[in-house]
Amino acid sequence: MKQLLIPFFLFLMIGCQSEQTEPVATESTGATHEAQLIIHQNTFVSLGYKNEGKYEIGDKVGVVEKKVQPGITLQSPDLIYSNVLKEGTVIYRARGEMAVMLAEKDNGSYELFER
Repeated sequence: MKQLLIPFFLFLMIGCQSEQTEPVATESTGATHEAQLIIHQNTFVSLGYKNEGKYEIGDKVGVVEKKVQPGITLQSPDLIYSNVLKEGTVIYRARGEMAVMLAEKDNGSYELFER
């Protein structure tokens, strides 16, 4: 009986050890996140700089108040924040579009965000 228990426990210990050393996928390790702009709990995803004259600058919506780490969601209903834009970045609504925002970059270009 002892001869059967020893190999069994060795097998069990080796199995548990290999399970602990495998990487665990989480949001913060190795996951890719979209560039996002959150305005009053509405999420807009970056389309890059593909404006090509399609959108005109409309009303100013506000400024990015906080830059957060990817995957972080804040619970303030009035906050404008992003995981890519710097604090202080000015945000405009695209003229005639409710679901498109334009973020003014330092170099004078605009990054498009769409809901």
